[in-house]
This record gives sequence, structure tokens and C-alpha cells, in this order.
Amino acid sequence: MLLSGVTRRGFLRRLAVGSCALLTAARRREIAYEGCADYIEVFRREGEQRRRIQRLASANPSFLTIDISRGCLFAVNEVDEYEGLPRGTVESYAICPSTGRIALMGRQPLSLSAIGPRHLAISPDGGYMVVAVFGGGAYNVLPVERDGEIGAVTQVLKEIGSGANPKEQASAHPHSVAFHPSGKFVIATDFGSDRISLFSFEGCRLGRVQQIATPPGSGPADLYISRSGRHVFVEHRLQRLCSCYEFDAGNGKPSLSWRRSAPLAGDGTVETGGETGKLWSRAAPL
Repeated sequence: MLLSGVTRRGFLRRLAVGSCALLTAARRREIAYEGCADYIEVFRREGEQRRRIQRLASANPSFLTIDISRGCLFAVNEVDEYEGLPRGTVESYAICPSTGRIALMGRQPLSLSAIGPRHLAISPDGGYMVVAVFGGGAYNVLPVERDGEIGAVTQVLKEIGSGANPKEQASAHPHSVAFHPSGKFVIATDFGSDRISLFSFEGCRLGRVQQIATPPGSGPADLYISRSGRHVFVEHRLQRLCSCYEFDAGNGKPSLSWRRSAPLAGDGTVETGGETGKLWSRAAPL
């Protein structure tokens, strides 16, 4: 079975996921990192309890993710203005290996009009970051230095389109982005255009490979790629569905193909052949 029942509460990434309701809880050993409206909190687990050990100011960090190999935490700041210009930002933090506490290394602005960014992904080699710009309808590519410092934007890929829901989908709204485990491809969802995009990632640049139309008015949002890279799970937020797509490298002709969809209901387990993953929702309480 490619897809079993999935709850809205049960769906999302095992790695790190965030939103305004439940912002990312990223874990490293017994330390948890969570974003709130104006700060990032750090918690230490002590048995069944957890204790807050730090609160650091940050502008609406709507998504967090960790590069464990470098000991860095990255955050998307879902804001519409920075230094008087219409753009959002991303941040990098150094993680103290002994305490788990974080220290800001830098805040990097996105491209002009890149407002309201919601999600980011770090390449498997750690050298690049791709940001999904929800409000600005684009993707930004930025380099990441060895120490975790984020460089200036090197590519802007603009999206156009709209969806069947005039209130929610008046224009393109890139929502989530993820690197394929090979590092050669990027998969993204466009909430506003009812679209899933497959990009190549070569020479540090995104290239369009394939676009898949999702059901009209479905609002593709969060996504998760299985560890093998064979399956991609997408939450269609406006229709409360979860869909499974199969990735085929295709001897130089990579493609995504739809396999099955199921209502967001059940035990929260997704099965992909021999792979089973528990996924957590941004709507779920801690």
C-alpha cells in the first residue's frame, strides 16, 4: 500500500516544520527549538518534562531547520519589510554543542518583493539554501558558507499563476520546498497555483523540469520526501487531502507521477512500500 490514512494532525515532516500556529520544533539530541511570533525558544528535555533554557528575539521565525553536521540552526523570517524595503529575511544561528543554546550569526535579506517567505531547504551538502517566498511568489537561492553564514541571493525564480479559490489563490504562493536526497533536484509546492514543481539543481541554480497540476482549489502546501527519495507526500490544505507521488530519476529524464490520494483522516501513518514514516502536523499541540 502506497498511502494509508493520514490525519491533519498527523501530517508533516519528521525533520522540522513550522507555521504561525505551531512553528517548527527542531530537535538535536534532547534539545528542542521552537519559533514564535517574536522569538525562538530553546528547551531541554528532562525525563517527561522539558525546561526552557533560552529565549532569543527573532522576527516571526515561521520555519526552522538544523544542519547537524555544522551545528547550525536556520530560520525563515516571515516578514514583509526589512530595512525599509519590501522583502523578507533568513537567519543563521550557531548552536553550542555542550548546552544547545544558540547565538545569531547573521540575518540575510531576500530579493526585493520577496515578502512573506514561509519555508526553506538546505542542500544535502550544506552549501546552498532555497527559500519558498509565499507572499512574493518566487524562489530565492542563497549560498551557505562552511561556518553557516548565509550569503546574498544568487538566483530569483519568479512564479506566476492562480487557483480556483479567489480568496486564497489569487496569485502564485510557493509554500514549501525540499531537496531530493541526491541533491540534484528540488521539489516545491505552490499553494496559490495548485501546482507541484520539480526543479533541477545544477551549477547552484534551479532549472524547471516538470510542473504537475493538482486538483483545482486543492492548495498544495506541506511536503515530505521519503529517505529513499522514491516517494513525495503532499498535503492539499484546502481539500484536506494527502497525495503520494513517485519520483523516477529516469536515466536523465526525471519525473514525478501521481500514485494515490487519501483524506486526511486515520492514524497518521504513511506507508511507502518498505518505508513507514510518522509525520507531524503544524496543527498538533506539543
